[in-house]
Amino acid sequence: MNIYLVEKYINKITKNDINNFALSKGVKMTEHDLDVIYNHVKNDYKTFIYGNQRAILDQLKEEVELGTYNQIELLFIQYKDKFN
Repeated sequence: MNIYLVEKYINKITKNDINNFALSKGVKMTEHDLDVIYNHVKNDYKTFIYGNQRAILDQLKEEVELGTYNQIELLFIQYKDKFN
């Protein structure tokens, strides 16, 4: 995976982009959940690509509503399997 392209994309990504993607996958989030996920995407994307994703997912589980977390985890697993 080309980290340069990922960094360029992450630098431009907005909360609206994340919310629209989530909605397209059937995930409805509260504003709080959207803020939390946006911050993790912006700050932890390298860990998601190269590091211990489980630590971030466990932290996320504590920070967002359980229904949101379960849907996000399923999406993560689907996309992780696609790109590995």
